[in-house]
Parts: sequence; structure tokens; C-alpha cells
Amino acid sequence: MNIFSFKRIRTRLIVWFLLISLTPLLLAILITYDQRVSVIETRTLDKLTAIRDLKVERLQGWLQERSSDLEVMSSDAELSSLKNIISKDNSNPDRLEEFEIIRKFIQHYLESYSDYSEIFIIHPLTGKVLISTNPKMEGKDKSDYDYFIKPQQSGKLFIQDIYHSKTLLSHAMAFSAPIFYSLAIREHLIGVLVARVDLDHVLYPMLLDKIGLGETGETLIVNSDIIALNALRWHENAPLKLQIKALPAVYASQGMTGTATVKDYRGEEVLAAYTYIPETGWGFVSKQDVSELRAPIREMIGNTLILFIASLIIIVLLAFRLSTTFSKPVIGMDALAKKITDGDYTVRNVINSQDELGSLAKSINDMIEEIQEWSSELNVKVKERTEELETKNAELERFTYTVSHDLKSPLVTIKGFIGLLEKDSMEGNQKRMSGDIKRINEAANIMAALLDELLEFSRIGRLDNPHEEISMFEMVNETVELLSGRIVEAKIKVDIQPDLPSAFADRPRIREVIQNLIENAAKFMGEQPAPHIEVGSDNRGGEVVYYVRDNGIGIDKAYHEKVFGMFERLDTTIDGTGMGLALVKRIIEVHGGRIWVESAGVGSGCTFCFTLPQKEIELDNKAGAT
Repeated sequence: MNIFSFKRIRTRLIVWFLLISLTPLLLAILITYDQRVSVIETRTLDKLTAIRDLKVERLQGWLQERSSDLEVMSSDAELSSLKNIISKDNSNPDRLEEFEIIRKFIQHYLESYSDYSEIFIIHPLTGKVLISTNPKMEGKDKSDYDYFIKPQQSGKLFIQDIYHSKTLLSHAMAFSAPIFYSLAIREHLIGVLVARVDLDHVLYPMLLDKIGLGETGETLIVNSDIIALNALRWHENAPLKLQIKALPAVYASQGMTGTATVKDYRGEEVLAAYTYIPETGWGFVSKQDVSELRAPIREMIGNTLILFIASLIIIVLLAFRLSTTFSKPVIGMDALAKKITDGDYTVRNVINSQDELGSLAKSINDMIEEIQEWSSELNVKVKERTEELETKNAELERFTYTVSHDLKSPLVTIKGFIGLLEKDSMEGNQKRMSGDIKRINEAANIMAALLDELLEFSRIGRLDNPHEEISMFEMVNETVELLSGRIVEAKIKVDIQPDLPSAFADRPRIREVIQNLIENAAKFMGEQPAPHIEVGSDNRGGEVVYYVRDNGIGIDKAYHEKVFGMFERLDTTIDGTGMGLALVKRIIEVHGGRIWVESAGVGSGCTFCFTLPQKEIELDNKAGAT
């Protein structure tokens, strides 16, 4: 039984009005929700990754600075008097004076570097604190502490992982380094220098920085046992007590880097970016609650539902009203419609009223005429699209032919010499076998070069670098310096216009363009007795045109367009794959510019001209136009 079969036109109109009106609205809500969720999650993961990388970079920089501080302090000549202190009697006046010198030395460092809470030196034999910026620490036994034992064992700097300091009554880190005294050709250990850092005043504030993390985001570090090492936003007394079993923390502590959508230590679903810090063996995680990210979406859905309900009420009332109004006139229109259905397109509605039904009747008449016009326009558009497709198919055929032709050549060579190799192998002709293998390798190298060039060509426009303002004068100078070996060998004079205008473009790609054009100019110089290359620019009709001009062999006008084709080599005696100028053209066109060659013919040299955006806004406009 057909559920959309109705006996009354009013019922049919009401149902169809509802379906036609509400279905697109529901689809729009679902599609919008899915797209917004995807976009927000992607942007948030990018943001969390950036925050993660920035904070890890700052953290690694901070660790490097502290390590450098210890290396500088431990190697300072002021500490050499420790050799006397550890071997003299405590009551010796000289020892007391040396004590004070070293105390002032470490006190100076403590005052100069605000990150340190305490600096002290441990006796290498007894393990007791000899001198400290905190006199209460002097004499205390530190022989069981890693920051005393490890530097002596390794002879290198040691970073004590985060621990709770009973002296500072807070979480701390310790950096320690052995102090050596060189005598003759041997080094003698005369102490261990330790600098202690109160993390509540140094490292934790950076990790607790909420910029970019919203109301629920946070960053945290864990050790190899996935124990939290810093204060957390949602857990009191977390450092050294809370084990975080959430996957990002586990992965980070195991040396992995990535992003994930998982539940955190609170059981809340979060977006997280994590990585590993090899200097300390820590895992680093930046995260933010999914619920916070989706709050704008929920608000949007709420507003949409209100609009949906209001639309539903209006549509139902309108459907009742229209169904009543349409009932009688529609019967007459039905008869007319049957005639049109039978193929009589000469009939028209007779308009007897100026209300909506009269307007509908007129609209139907107009619609028939418009359909005839649209049909005509559609035929024109179909023809245009067909011609466009034929053009693109022709280009694709040319591309396929060019690629297959140029790739087939080395394959034929390889196949031919494999046959010769089999024959020479059976005859035991080692000399000819070596020649066969050499030719096969050469053909394989040619194919590899062709494939590499094709791969590079396909990447242009897809895998590019951020655009920036480029000093073309500096770039040309750098490129000439890079090619100086070939230029000097060929005795080519290169002139560079000093006031070359800057461009706004992809720096590495434009360097490829300049290098390719200068290399081509040098390669096709011919037997010119005074070879010369000029790089400069002109202002043509308000547009900056850069050029690379040479006095080489020149190019016949018949080949001015052909030289930019893939695998086109006008002189097959010169090495190359024929992809250089094709890559150059592709790079320039991706930037929204143009490139062409100017040459009077063979023997008259040639000039390669190209244009580039001068400002960021120009590049944006060109990109928008495409």
C-alpha cells in the first residue's frame, strides 16, 4: 500500500509541503553539525600541536640553558682552590679565606640567575656539603643522592628528575656537574657542583599558562612511570603522586609523538597532542575538553531547532490555508495539465484572477516559455562543456603520449641489452657483458631521472612553502654563487641589476626558477667567445617583468612555446631530461605569473621573461581569481 496515496488534495498538499520544506532543513542541520565538528577538531588539534611544540621548545631551551650554566660554573677557574680546601685542616686561616672566595663565587651566580634557589658544592670523598648559598646546608650528608653519585660515575653533567625537596618544601630539580682540576695530563675530581631549582617559581608557571587552552585545557608532563610531574588544573597534589593512565601520556612516555581523541585522567573526552622530551625522558601532553569545543555547536543546534519548530508551525498553517484555496482551481489546472501531458504544448492557462492562483497560472505559462529558453541555453552550455572536455582530453592524450614515449625509450634499451646480456652470458664474453650491464644501468638511471622530474612536476602547487617577501637581488646572487663552479669554468660574465624589485612568493620554488634559467643560459652558450648572462627587470605597462638574458645559441621562433613542454630537448647532445623549463613554467603559473621566451633566432641569444606577485595582496587576488 502506497503511504503517499491520498484521496484528498488538501491532505496531499499538507504532507508534501512538510516533506519538501523540512527535509532540506534537517539535512542542512546534520551536514552543518558534522562539518563544524570536523573543522573545530582539526583546528583544535593544530592549535594543541602548536602549543605542545612551543612549550616543549621552551622547556628544552630552559633545560639547555641550565645545563650550560652548570658547565660554565663547574669549569670556572675560581673553583680550582677546592683542591686546597679538601686537603687542608678546617681551622687553617687560608682555608677559611678560600671558603669565602668560593662562597662569593656561587652566591654571585645565584643572584645573577633567578631560576636557582640554591647552589652548593659537595666534597667528592665524604659526600657532605662543603659550601652552600644556604649556610644551613653545609655539612649535610648527600652521599646517597643521585645528583652526587651520577656525575662522579659519568664525569658529565647530570639532571636530577623532579622530586620533592625537604629543604625547599616544594617540588624541585637539581642540575649537577663534576668539578675537575687538571694536573699534568690527569684530571682530579675536587667536588660536585649542584644547582637546585624550585619548580613552583620557574617551570610550573609556564606549564600552567592557559593561553590558547580555553577554560578546560592544560599541559602536563609525566615521567617514564607516567607519574605526573607538574601541578594539574583538575587534580590537587598531582606531582609525583598521580599516575596518569590516559593513552596520550602513556604514548608520550614511551617516546611517541602524535594527536588523539581519548578520555583523560578525569574520564573526560579530550583532544590531545603529545610528544617525548629525550633530554629528561619526560612525556609532554597538551589537551582540551571536547565538550568545551562543541559548546558553540550545541548553541547553534539549539537555535536551529527553535527555527525548525517555528518553521514547522508556519508551514503547517500555510499548508492548510493554501490547500483550501487551491482545491477548486487546481481541478481546472489538472485538466490543462493532462493536455500538456498528452503533448499539447500550445495550451495555456486562462487567467481569471489576480490572486495567488492567478499568479500561479501566469507563472505556469511563463515557465513553459522559460523551459524552452533554458533548453536552448542548456544545449549551448552542453556544447561548450563538450568542447572543453575534448580540449582537456587532447591535452591528457598529449601528456600520456609524451610520458609513455619518453619512458618507453629507456625500457626498450633495457630490454634490448638484457637480450644481449643473456646471449653474451651464454658465450662467456665478460667484456661485452660488462658493456651490456653498463648500458642497462645508464637506461635505468635515465628512467629514474625522468620519474623524479615527473614527481617533482606533480608536487608543484600541492606541496609548497609559505609565501614571503623575497629580495630578488640577494636570491640571484646566492644562486650565482651556487653555480660559480660552472660559470667560472665556462668563463661566463654575469651581470645582476642591483635594484631588482622584491617579490612575494615561495622562496625555495623561485630559487629553482632562477637556478634553472641561469643553468640553461650557461648550458646553451655554444661557442660564444665572450659568454655573457644578464639578470634584471623591466617595467612594462606598470608590471614588473624579470628576465635572464644571454648571448648564447638562441632559439628559433618556431620553438618559443615548445621549449616549455615536458621532455622537450632542442639539442639532444646536451645532458638533461627536458623537464627543466616545464617545471619553471609550472612554478610561475602556480604563483599567478607568466613566463615566455624572446629570441630573434638561432645565434642571437635569448631572453627568458617572467612575472611574479610584488605584494601579498596581489597574490591573494590572483589566487582568488583562479
